[in-house]
Amino acid sequence: MKKRKVYAAIGALAAAAMLGSSGCEQMVKSAVVEEYSGDSGSAGLTGSSQAEDTGEIIQKTVSQQVEAPEIYEATLTTELRSAGRKNKEEPMKFTLTARAPVEVPQTDAFLIKGVKRASGSIEAVEKMLYVIGEAQALDQQEAPISLDPDEESGEGTFAAADIPYRYAYDTGSGGQYFSCWFDASKMPETEQDAELWQSSLFEQAAAGNGRVERSQAEELVEKMGIQDFHVVSELHENMPRDGKNGPVARDVFYFERATEGIPVNYVQERQLPVYEKAASFMDEDGTVTQAQEKAWMQESLSVEYAAGVLRGFQYSGSLEITDLSDEKQFLLPFAEIKDIFEKTIAVQMMSEENPFSLSSEDGGSYTRYPSPDADSVEMTITKVRLGYMRIREEGDSESGLLIPVWDFYGEWTAQISGEDGTAGTAALEEEYVPMLTIDARDGSVIQRKMGW
Repeated sequence: MKKRKVYAAIGALAAAAMLGSSGCEQMVKSAVVEEYSGDSGSAGLTGSSQAEDTGEIIQKTVSQQVEAPEIYEATLTTELRSAGRKNKEEPMKFTLTARAPVEVPQTDAFLIKGVKRASGSIEAVEKMLYVIGEAQALDQQEAPISLDPDEESGEGTFAAADIPYRYAYDTGSGGQYFSCWFDASKMPETEQDAELWQSSLFEQAAAGNGRVERSQAEELVEKMGIQDFHVVSELHENMPRDGKNGPVARDVFYFERATEGIPVNYVQERQLPVYEKAASFMDEDGTVTQAQEKAWMQESLSVEYAAGVLRGFQYSGSLEITDLSDEKQFLLPFAEIKDIFEKTIAVQMMSEENPFSLSSEDGGSYTRYPSPDADSVEMTITKVRLGYMRIREEGDSESGLLIPVWDFYGEWTAQISGEDGTAGTAALEEEYVPMLTIDARDGSVIQRKMGW
């Protein structure tokens, strides 16, 4: 009997719940898809061309190279069969639609960049804590929070504007990590309603402030000394609560790094497959096998406000980026890239292993693709972006490269029949989850696994 493996995430995830994550980082394996073997006739070329008559070298910008439209439009319908389907008689009905904006950075060229984990410092953590306190109207006469310089990691608590906070940090060789969030454990025993107590604290500290704009979050990050980041996605909603004053505004901002004007494409990493060698697993008999390699999570930076007051901050996976070469990278025309995507997406979706059954009770899913046993799937491409992606050599969790890739972001809804004949729905409606990632240089399909 084949043993079933249950994967476990490794790393500091305390800030996930604070910043609205599900807390259910489901891990799936990813099947390897063979590289595209189309003949582009352009291997080894740089971002230039030669005029036929004059011999003059004409430099092309990235936009001129890829010749991408402003909008990617497509409608595809097919029936999919897989040996892994329980019902081998009935195919899955798959529909793909797209009317998605295509984002191309305004730059002359992509270069290959070197990247490695950036170790942090106690001084940097102290500065972040001080800026947070200052933003919360902390007494200007009070000295910055001092940390033990002999420690690489630790945690603690402090209060600003009567709001209790807890923080955690790591400045060791594993890369800088810093998180600060509202400390709900400080709720007085006399309070009866946790939501009302929390909301009242933020309302009192806000002094009438309402929604927070992205410029305010970006200014906070800049004051901390964190460079080359901008807001790529934001969420504005109300925190549910009971009370006379109504709900409290909640604003969350997710940041993305850019280098020389080119974004390192942001992903919702908890939706992606796990890199097996960076996860421990347990067999059905209880035997635990430890991870072979260290996980290397993507660089992540997010800020959350409640009633205009900081509720949480998280920065992890910080990178140090260097130039490896000044040779401009040749990029395939977008017409070839979109053909590769359309020919590959259905095969990839059906071949990626998914050891987790989908929930049909709340319409939620924590996997990138639906189950191969779905009766039908409707997938929508919402955005297409050209940018950098961090990759690493197998076995190396400390350094890697930034390479140019196309990310096709999207969402899907699946109809699934249960064994008892009941019908259910599963969906992925998160922003910035790539349905497929393609190397912009040669059309290879790239697996975006956790830590890869």
